[in-house]
Amino acid sequence: MKSNEPIAHVSEDGRVHSLRAHLEGTAEKAAAFARQFASSDWARNAGLLHDLGKERGDYVS
Repeated sequence: MKSNEPIAHVSEDGRVHSLRAHLEGTAEKAAAFARQFASSDWARNAGLLHDLGKERGDYVS
């Protein structure tokens, strides 16, 4: 992970989860879940956007 890359969260054991990886992972899980009711595109987009505000430099997790 690059030092200036936005962070989604830090686990209790100190592992850092990048915002990009978090958003992409959430988007894939949401799309897979929503596929059963033909809404995977909507769910994927929601997953990509759900924590986008964390990209702001003043966000504190």
